[in-house]
Amino acid sequence: MFKLLLFIVYLFIFTSINSLSVYAQNNDDLDLNNLLKQLEEDEKAEKNDGLSNIQNNDFNTNFDGNDQKIRFLLKPRQIAILSAKISGRVIDLPLKEGERFKKNDLLMAMDCTLEVAESNIARTDLQSAELTFKSNQRLFQRNSLGQVELKQSEIAYEKSKAQYEQTQSRIRQCFVYAPFNGRIAQRVAKEFEYIGAGQPAMEIFDDSNFEISLIVPSSWLDWLRIGYKFQTVIDETGETLNAQVTRIGSKIDSISKSITITGELIEKSDRLIYGMSGSAFFNQSRLTQ
Repeated sequence: MFKLLLFIVYLFIFTSINSLSVYAQNNDDLDLNNLLKQLEEDEKAEKNDGLSNIQNNDFNTNFDGNDQKIRFLLKPRQIAILSAKISGRVIDLPLKEGERFKKNDLLMAMDCTLEVAESNIARTDLQSAELTFKSNQRLFQRNSLGQVELKQSEIAYEKSKAQYEQTQSRIRQCFVYAPFNGRIAQRVAKEFEYIGAGQPAMEIFDDSNFEISLIVPSSWLDWLRIGYKFQTVIDETGETLNAQVTRIGSKIDSISKSITITGELIEKSDRLIYGMSGSAFFNQSRLTQ
C-alpha cells in the first residue's frame, strides 16, 4: 500500500515537471515570435516614415531603385585669378571677400606716382616735338628748310607721341577692373603691401550661372548623351534641382575607366555658392535624346 502511494506521488511530480517545461517552452516560443513580429513592424514603420518624408518634402525627388548616384562639384562658368600688371604698392582694395561687383568696377589700384611723373615728362617732350615739327612745316613751305630736316622733326614728333602713349599705358596698368559681373572669392593681396608684376592678387567668379563637374564610368557612353536630364541634391542646402548634360569629355582615364562630364542646372537658386557639392542621380531608363 505504501509503495502504491509512493508511486502515485512520483507520477504526480513527474507530470507537473513536464507540464511546467512545456509551458516554459511555449512561453519562450511566444516571446521569440513576438520579438520577430515587433522587428518586422518596426522595419515597416521606418520604411513608411521614409516614404512619408519624401512625399512631404518641398523638393520633388522622384528617385527610384534604378537611379545611380554620382558625386559632383559645383563651380561657376567663369573663374579668373587677377594678377598685378606692374610691380608696386597696393593702395586700394575696395571690395572684400564675398562682395559683389559689376563689370568694369575697380577691384585694385596700385601706387602710380612714378608712372604719373614719367608720363608728365613724356607729355612735355611730346609738346616740344610737336611745336618743332609744325614750325619746320612752315619753314619748308617757305623754302627755308630742307626736306631732310622736316622729316627728322616729324620722326622725333612721332617718337615722342609713342613714348607718351607708352607711359599712359603703364598708368592704366596700375588699375585692375572687373572683366565681368561676379563676386570676390579670395583676396591674396593686402592694402599697402608690395607685390610683383604677375603675382596673383585675387580670385573672382561669375555666380550668375553655375555648372557641375562629374566623373562617371566610361561604359555610360553607350547611352549617355548631351541633353540628358538628371536630378541633383545639394549637400549644403538640401535643395533638389534639375540639370542636364552639356559637355562630355574627350579623354577616358584608362586606369579608372571613367570620363569627366559637365552639366548645367536648369533650375536657378540664390542659395548656391562656389564650391558646394552634392549627388547626381542618373537613370538609363529616363534617357532623353
